[in-house]
Amino acid sequence: MNDEKRYRLKPAEDPAAHPAAEKREQCYEKTVSVLCILAAAVFVLLLIPILAASFSAHTVNDDYNFAWRVYHAVRGGSSPIGILAAAVQETVYIWQIWQGTFSAVFLFSLSPGAFSERAYALTTWILLGSLIIATSYCVHTVVRQRLHGSRAESALICASVLTVSVSFVPDKAEAYYWWNGAVYYTFFYALSLILGAVVLQLLQDPGTINVPTDSAAAGHMTERVSSAHRRGHRRLLTAGCLLGFLVGGGNYTSALLSTECLALVLLWCILTKNRKWREILPVLAFLVLAFAVSLASPGAAERSGRTEGMAPLQAVLSALRQAVVFILQWTDLTVIALLLFLLPAFVHLAKKSGREFRHPLQTLLLSYLLFASQIAPSYYGVSTYGGGRQVDIYYYSYVLTAVGLTFYLTGWLMGRIRTDTAKKRKSGFHSGVLLLWSGKGLLILCIVFLIGCKINGLHSITSVAAGDDLVHGRLAAYDREYMEMAKDLEQGHGKKSVTVSAPTAQPSVFPVSEIETYPGGWVNKAMERYYDIEQIQKKGE
Repeated sequence: MNDEKRYRLKPAEDPAAHPAAEKREQCYEKTVSVLCILAAAVFVLLLIPILAASFSAHTVNDDYNFAWRVYHAVRGGSSPIGILAAAVQETVYIWQIWQGTFSAVFLFSLSPGAFSERAYALTTWILLGSLIIATSYCVHTVVRQRLHGSRAESALICASVLTVSVSFVPDKAEAYYWWNGAVYYTFFYALSLILGAVVLQLLQDPGTINVPTDSAAAGHMTERVSSAHRRGHRRLLTAGCLLGFLVGGGNYTSALLSTECLALVLLWCILTKNRKWREILPVLAFLVLAFAVSLASPGAAERSGRTEGMAPLQAVLSALRQAVVFILQWTDLTVIALLLFLLPAFVHLAKKSGREFRHPLQTLLLSYLLFASQIAPSYYGVSTYGGGRQVDIYYYSYVLTAVGLTFYLTGWLMGRIRTDTAKKRKSGFHSGVLLLWSGKGLLILCIVFLIGCKINGLHSITSVAAGDDLVHGRLAAYDREYMEMAKDLEQGHGKKSVTVSAPTAQPSVFPVSEIETYPGGWVNKAMERYYDIEQIQKKGE
């Protein structure tokens, strides 16, 4: 059964029939339009120092380990096909000896720095771009297609979510300035969001069309629209299968969570006798197939033998406990201000969607379990909740989950006010919520948000940290020192030993360079293979 028909409320009264209601609706639409422009402008301004810092970022640590074949292919003047062949060769090699996440390793090997050290700046642009596009696409699909909201509401929610997600990401250095680490998590998190949006679109029924009165013309138009819909549907299904395969071959966190979500959607379709299960099944099959190929690799078995993980039950319990810690830690004044700021839009969308929200407790429990489940693979593999780059995607999903749950609970609360005697209370509730978008309301929310920023520490804000590195010259110094080192290393190609001056400046937004002070360390070995030098040493050793 179609979910929209199943949960359809009584049609809302026509605002045009009540001049006062129509006026309130027009005022709401104008306010949303203004606020979405302001929210987008704030987000763009916050991006400027983050993107400016990217031009000083450079190849570091595991980038050398995974991109050396492509670097040699580029240096040797190989064609694009030869470069891709080098990436495939590296992927197969790593699948056999270290890790099975083949789609991730393929991207690791295509580090921008392997083509040109100056091109490494693209890392930040690609990662932020993927996060922005994926979040926008996902929010747009939910707000516009599932809830029948406006473009302004979609843009407002998207800009607000991205502002908080990007500004307060736990490990900014590993989120946007390190190709190997950030592609593995931030980029594949973005792919999983796009996959989720595609699945939602596959569940969507085709909209109604205006049919001409002439029977021949009506038949021709119906056939043409039906044909266009089938073509679009096939493209969506193809994109879903491809995305499922890519996500399944990426990090275990995103692969597991995506598998769980798609399995739940498939189960829901079967239980509600929704024939859309036939379109969800192949997407899930491609996802599970890639995930199985990743888990079954000899390299995954080899790597797990070198690490001490937890037993499955212990890993699950640890993940459940750590999820509570993260939720309590991240539910601060900045997130509270975000949710209150979006509350009027939630009220309007819940009313306009015509849906009932009848299962708040079940929704809360399911959201918590899904959030916790993405932490379990790390505990199972290495007995910890993961590095900073992995915690980053926990935070992204936390912000989106908090926004989604607040919307659902808002809809549930509105649904509780149903009786005729409660109309005044319902109207008062709507008016009270809209006060959040009045001049005084917005001022109070800004103060709460700024207090939250101050409590967290201003340097915890990604834009502030990047701007501070820019102003105090740490980025320029690091860039200059790194390029001098890279020049010496490139000129030392084929030599037995090269001594270099490693960068001493260390911007707070960049991952720490781990070139060892003694020969034989893993970073030194990776750099030696990358630059084809037998031994690399620091000056002064």
